[in-house]
Order: sequence, then C-alpha cells, then structure tokens
Amino acid sequence: MFDWIRQKWLQTSSKTIRNLAYTSAGRGRRSQSWSAPSSGPNNTLTGNLGTLINRSRAAIRNDPWAASGLENLVANIVGTGIKPKSEASNDPFRKNLQALFLDWSDESDADGQLDFYGQQSLAVRSMLEAGECFARLRPRKPSDGLSVPLQVQLLEAEFVPWDY
Repeated sequence: MFDWIRQKWLQTSSKTIRNLAYTSAGRGRRSQSWSAPSSGPNNTLTGNLGTLINRSRAAIRNDPWAASGLENLVANIVGTGIKPKSEASNDPFRKNLQALFLDWSDESDADGQLDFYGQQSLAVRSMLEAGECFARLRPRKPSDGLSVPLQVQLLEAEFVPWDY
C-alpha cells in the first residue's frame, strides 16, 4: 500500500516539476499578453537610450524621492572617497607622498570647481543618472605651479553620442 502511494506521489511530483520548468514557454491564457522581445539587453537599451536618460534626469529634477534616493546611493557608494595609503617602508618618503596626494587632491579638478573627493561623487552621480561618466586625464606643464602636473576632467555622457 505504501509503495503504491509513494510511486503515485513520485509520478505526480515529477510531472509537476516538468510542467513548471516549461510554464514560461507555454501559450496558455496567462501568457497571451506577455510580450518578450528576442533582442539582447544592449540592443533593447540602445534603441531608447536617449529617452531613458532624459526620463532619469527629469525624475531626479522633479521627484524628491528620486533625488533623495540618488543622493543616498551616491553617499553609500563613495563614502569618504578613495584615500590611498602608501605601503612604502621608508617612513619620510611615505609621509611626503601622503602630503603630496593631499595637496594634489585639492587641485585635481581641471575645471577648478571640486576637490578629488567631490569629483568621485560627481562621477558616481553621473554614472547612476545617465549610465556613464568619462574621466579625462589632463597632463600639465611643470610651469603651471601644481603640486603634481596632472589634473582630471570629468565629462558627462552627452559628450559622446549614444547612437554613434
């Protein structure tokens, strides 16, 4: 008796499992209105990327919930920012290197608006808002008077046409 019940249960459960595996491929009433395009994620987004970016920016400008969510996400991703710490064994060299980085972080922005930590926040914000952000390294002349002859310029996604 128990063998018969066990055998029936195994037959029923295996049919159920087989049926569940192909439910998404079925053509029943629940899936009649389901539109599933065969394009991949890149093709799907690229066709409407301009609209997607515009809507994202409009939501952040006009919806306080979206703006607050973006600010919290940026704060959680960036935190206090990238703060490199040298592992050089020479103590005076390590201290000089750290002081040089701190001096450079105040003058790292090629546009002269932000420090290095502000640039990190702006880059993450642009990435979340428009999908990407470009960082352009700008070598400078030693005669420019910078502590390190290098600056970083952030460029928004619109500088590269998305349909190109």
